[in-house]
Amino acid sequence: MLHTLLVVPDSTVTANPHLFSKLAYDPIKDLSAIIALCRITPVLVVNPSVPASNVQELIALAKAKPGTLNYGSYGIGTYAHLSMEDFKQRTGTDIVHIPYRGAAPATTGLLAGDVSMLLLNLSSIEGHAKADKARILAAAGDKRPALRPDLPTVADAGVPGFSTTAWFGLFGPANLAPEFVAKIHADVGKVLDSPQARDFFAKNSFERVDRTPAQFAQLIQDDLKHWGALIRALGVKLD
Repeated sequence: MLHTLLVVPDSTVTANPHLFSKLAYDPIKDLSAIIALCRITPVLVVNPSVPASNVQELIALAKAKPGTLNYGSYGIGTYAHLSMEDFKQRTGTDIVHIPYRGAAPATTGLLAGDVSMLLLNLSSIEGHAKADKARILAAAGDKRPALRPDLPTVADAGVPGFSTTAWFGLFGPANLAPEFVAKIHADVGKVLDSPQARDFFAKNSFERVDRTPAQFAQLIQDDLKHWGALIRALGVKLD
């Protein structure tokens, strides 16, 4: 029997149920979680014109000049939007949101100085940072990235509890037989552990997420709670 498999970003599964009143699917009932493929390595980056070399200086600047700094996102409801709103709440700062239609135009806006700061994947900005066209302040995930162990996390830099990332997972149709889930998980895991996949992950600053199907399902439940609480606190709706 043939089954359709889908590679799905975490926002589709864990944020959309809270952003939309009605969805054409139920991300839990209509999908079988098989394997988490990878997560990005998010960083907090500012335009070089922003006089801040670390997170605390950025917070102090935002508090000294409320409403004058802004941040870009890939659109309302994306992790780059929701997580920066979380950052604002945790730090008591007033930073204006400038939504773009995707990561590429948001990055262009940052480099052009149209926005002061942005959350994005390390590989998307590292080259620009080395050319002094952007300044990376901190890792935005829950730990220092393996590719940049010198980079403190936002939480380490003085914003306790802050952490964000985005992951991609492989899903099948609802009620997929456990033996199929186990077989696909094992086969895909072998591919993810191959030298080619490891090289691809390193080049694009993706991190392998090594979880069993049950642990992946728990990750989904944890993220549903995380994004749900934040979205309710922000009052964000897309319909």
